[in-house]
Amino acid sequence: MEHRWGERVCINQSVRVSASRWRVSAQLRDVSVSGAYLLCAPPPARISSVSVEFGTRQQRVLLQADVVRTTREGFALEWREFAPRLVTALIARAAAPDAALRRSA
Repeated sequence: MEHRWGERVCINQSVRVSASRWRVSAQLRDVSVSGAYLLCAPPPARISSVSVEFGTRQQRVLLQADVVRTTREGFALEWREFAPRLVTALIARAAAPDAALRRSA
């Protein structure tokens, strides 16, 4: 069951998603303190939880999430930890006044 909390913020962030032997590059379309929507091939039906990797090989952060909905364009997930620090930082950066200027340029 999907539980949405918090406002969704549009974001364009590349991430890597994996579960056992399945791995894919994805784009975060939107993010909130409780979850996100990723644009990419959805995971196989047998996969119900994934790791989302942010950053580079030298400095990366892995967040654990559960797959709550799939579409032809991608899938929605719910973070295992409510309001992970990295996600709240992404939301704050996207909401900053100069972020709107960068998106419109």
